[in-house]
Amino acid sequence: MLSIIIKIVKRFVPFSFYWPIKCFFMRGKIRRYRQRIPSLEKEIFSKEKINVLFLVTDISMWKYDGLFKLLVKDSRFIPYIIPVLNPHDSLDLQEKHQKEMKDYFLTYKSYSFVEGYDFQKREIFDPLKLTPDLVFYTQPYNQGYSVCRIEHLWKNALFLYTPYAFWIEKGSWGYNGLLHNIAWKLFYPTQIHLEHAQKYSWVKGVNVVVTGYPLADVFLDTKRKSENLWKVQKKDLKRIIWAPHHSILENDTLDYSNFLNIAEDMLYVADKYKDCIQIAFKPHPHLKRKLYKMQGWGIEKTNQYYLKWNDLPNTILVEGDYIDLFMTSDAMIHDCSSFSVEYLYVNKPVLYLTKNNHLDFLCNFGEMAFNMHYKGSTVDDVERFLKNVVVDGCDSMKIQRNMFMTKYLLPPYGRNVAENMFNEVVAPWNK
Repeated sequence: MLSIIIKIVKRFVPFSFYWPIKCFFMRGKIRRYRQRIPSLEKEIFSKEKINVLFLVTDISMWKYDGLFKLLVKDSRFIPYIIPVLNPHDSLDLQEKHQKEMKDYFLTYKSYSFVEGYDFQKREIFDPLKLTPDLVFYTQPYNQGYSVCRIEHLWKNALFLYTPYAFWIEKGSWGYNGLLHNIAWKLFYPTQIHLEHAQKYSWVKGVNVVVTGYPLADVFLDTKRKSENLWKVQKKDLKRIIWAPHHSILENDTLDYSNFLNIAEDMLYVADKYKDCIQIAFKPHPHLKRKLYKMQGWGIEKTNQYYLKWNDLPNTILVEGDYIDLFMTSDAMIHDCSSFSVEYLYVNKPVLYLTKNNHLDFLCNFGEMAFNMHYKGSTVDDVERFLKNVVVDGCDSMKIQRNMFMTKYLLPPYGRNVAENMFNEVVAPWNK
């Protein structure tokens, strides 16, 4: 009913008028749901078995691996993974993404996986068939393909969320969505993020727990052996990641991406320095979808461009999980917000390709992370970084990056992040 009212109001009433109306209805909905949380918690944690549903939008945004393994080991939980496909993608692309997730989670990881869409019958799987008690999200946005199922599930379920990216943006939009306000628990990486939630969310961050950032467990695991994704070379070459953001459209909320300005130049750089570097092209998962629909690119040109990065003798294309890529690299070039923090865990030189005044987008924590980067905006800046910092080894910022990681990025309480999250999930049994 609310969605119908909002659509009617949006069509005939200016934004400045309908936005307060939407907020009024949304706050009421949030208040009514949060009043039910204590009884839902009591009901759910009195069961012998608790069904846990993880809704996943993309492999590279999966941040629950450590927690999932702990839940599998605990006989009180039955965890499942369901892919949530992007309705803006073509059916062929949706099918490809679901197959990739199935191969990764079911075949490679041996996790309980349920296909979210039957492409033969053209039917969406109803998650209510699994009678979920706890529901984990990987994206908080109200864009149909992510949080659309909240109201479908919330009669008998509690919601949890840890950000799919290390949040460094300024403003309320990363802290005050529907999911942020109704979630039973939000797992945030630092005390600074808790303070932002207390400032911006309608519920003043009452549901936030500081656990650390999930990928820290992988990056800091000294026993873990990384898979070598790079091409075998006759001699050792420096391994560089280029990770462009997807914000290439005029109406994008963020304005980070330098991809359109530098796409062909990066292929030129790869060829020019083929005797001393390899480059891994690691695009944001949404970039391809936007290029498919962009005038001057389209499906054919985009596919050809992506394939070029596999064809050159010293380049590779990486579109999925990036942990091993980070661990086996020597440096990174990017314009992605989350990588501004995530790559600092490996303490290797990193160049940020700036566009306009990047600091306009960043919160105080984001500014500190951004200042751990070398900066540039042109292909000449890229070449200087590669020659001076990477190849010649003049990494003057290494000590600064190490100090930043020690102060802000290590998990709290002397435990790893997965354990911190798991302890919060089972907390009702320990009351």
